[in-house]
Amino acid sequence: MKKQKTSKDFVLLNEKIFDIINMFTLSSNALKALVAQSLNQKLLALNIWTDNIKLCSYLGDEYLWTLSQKQCLRIAQEINPENNDIIVNNIYERLGKLLYISRPTEAISYLSVAINNAIKVSNRPKIIELSGYLSKSCSLTGNYNGVIEAVDTVLALIENQENKLECALIKHKKLKAMFCIGNAE
Repeated sequence: MKKQKTSKDFVLLNEKIFDIINMFTLSSNALKALVAQSLNQKLLALNIWTDNIKLCSYLGDEYLWTLSQKQCLRIAQEINPENNDIIVNNIYERLGKLLYISRPTEAISYLSVAINNAIKVSNRPKIIELSGYLSKSCSLTGNYNGVIEAVDTVLALIENQENKLECALIKHKKLKAMFCIGNAE
């Protein structure tokens, strides 16, 4: 298969396909983006996938939105566009937030990366927000130690005299997780 993708016929055929599908209005630009990727037009593919993300958002197509975000992430990591760190982190964050209930196992990895990036830049509100999503995903997957770790991350940032009520609510999540693992002493 790899040999076929590098042949002149493959490139020529993809160029023709790309020209033909550009004449039509498509319900999704995914095919156009895949052809652009096959032609090694990474920046063009990134732009098309980005447009597809917008379209999927309007339509509410979670599956194609997720696929488009993952493709953008892959391409952005390959080509290093301007503001690459911000682009990549935004994708991790958006994927984690969208998938935290429907696909919590997958969301955990995205949210963990986004939280680590927020920690690097000391973005306390973002750390707190993403840790909430992470604790819910961990809870849904039965990873109660992950819930405790996420809660402890938030508590380390907000625990003081002015936030007694908020801390009590957050500690309630930790207590529920500890009961689930049988460690509530």
